[in-house]
Amino acid sequence: MKSDPGLQWIRDVRVALSNELDNNPQRFIAFLKEHQDARKANVHKRSVTVKDDAGRYNDR
Repeated sequence: MKSDPGLQWIRDVRVALSNELDNNPQRFIAFLKEHQDARKANVHKRSVTVKDDAGRYNDR
């Protein structure tokens, strides 16, 4: 099976993270879960751009 060169950078990032976490799968999974939880929390904090009555854009 040929590897997709477009996905090589993803493999490189995963290898670099794994090496940084001492090749410990439990630490790697914990890191990914923590990152995923932070992204989920951040989604709810995003600002919303709306128009006010005068037609101007307001960031909330």
